[in-house]
Amino acid sequence: MTINLQVLESIHYITSMLIEIPQISENQHTMRTQVVSKHYRKLIESYDNRQAFVLAAEQNRDHIVFAARALNKSDWKGALDHIFQIGPLARMAEFECGELKTILQQEFKIAAMKSLLFRAAKQYRSFCVESLSNIFELDSKFVKKIISKMILENRLQASIDYGKGLVYLQEDGNDVKEL
Repeated sequence: MTINLQVLESIHYITSMLIEIPQISENQHTMRTQVVSKHYRKLIESYDNRQAFVLAAEQNRDHIVFAARALNKSDWKGALDHIFQIGPLARMAEFECGELKTILQQEFKIAAMKSLLFRAAKQYRSFCVESLSNIFELDSKFVKKIISKMILENRLQASIDYGKGLVYLQEDGNDVKEL
C-alpha cells in the first residue's frame, strides 16, 4: 500500500492551517509567536514575500495559501472552496463519500469563528451568540460551548450572558495571562 505524497502534504498543511490561523489571530498584537508547523509558516511567508500580485491558484500549495488567507478573514466558505479544489484530496474515498467534507466544514467553521473573536477583541464590546451562530452556521449551544472553552483555557477574556445570549469581551481582551 502506498500513500500519495501530495495528499499527505495537503492534509498536513490543512491541519496546520486549522491550528495556526486562530493562533496568528490571537497573537496579532503581541510579540509572542508559537509555531506549530515550521513548514506551513515558511510556505505562507514565502508566498507573502515572493508575490507582488496575486494570480489564480494553480497548484495545491496555491490553494492552501488562498484558503489560509480566506480563513484568516473568517471566510470559511471561501477557504473550503479552495480546499475542495485540491485534486488529490478530492479523489480520496473518504472525501467522495462526504465524510471528510463534513468534518472539514465543521473544523473550518470553528477556526473561522475563533479567528473572528480574536481579531475583534479590540474593536467590539460584545457579540450576539445567535448572530455568530447564523454567520458560521453552527448551533448556538455549540457556539457557547466553543466560547466557554476558549474562556476556560484563558485564551479569550470574555464572559457569556446566557439570559441575553451575548458574549461580552473585556476591554483588555487580548491580554492573555500566563498560568
